[in-house]
Amino acid sequence: PQVIMAAGQDPHHLSLRPSERLALEQADLVLWVGPALEQPLVKVVDTVKTPVITAQALTGITLLQQNGVTDPHLWLNTANARVIAAALLVRLQQLDAGHAAQYRSNAELFLSGLAALDDEIAAQSQPLQQHPWAVSHQAFGYLSKQLHLQDPLALTDSSNAAPDRKSTRLNS
Repeated sequence: PQVIMAAGQDPHHLSLRPSERLALEQADLVLWVGPALEQPLVKVVDTVKTPVITAQALTGITLLQQNGVTDPHLWLNTANARVIAAALLVRLQQLDAGHAAQYRSNAELFLSGLAALDDEIAAQSQPLQQHPWAVSHQAFGYLSKQLHLQDPLALTDSSNAAPDRKSTRLNS
């Protein structure tokens, strides 16, 4: 696997270098969240001739809306992560049948680890359910819903844009 996005690059405002675009075009399979997160990639992904998995379009994915806009951080719900893993498993087995057993084994390990993680974070978050919390980026809607936490106060919206002055004014 190859990640085409450079470390530290913001997927909301992505700009591909020529080498990254070439890697995308030469890939055997492309997995991306979709236009809700990587809007700048829509035209590029539409032109690749390789199989594409668009996570936000998978059957079984739960999408949250924030102010009428799809929250793009869908992998932060572990049920969505399971759906993505299952779709990836099927597609990899189709593309590379000779390694189907290895893909299945890897998926089983991933799902087992995810189940353990579910248990761990549920236990850790239970005492926090009635406490307010704040984050720098509004990316935790799926997680807060899954864990029954209060919605966090976010300093930037889901696209990483800072709120304007009018929306940040406090009543005195």
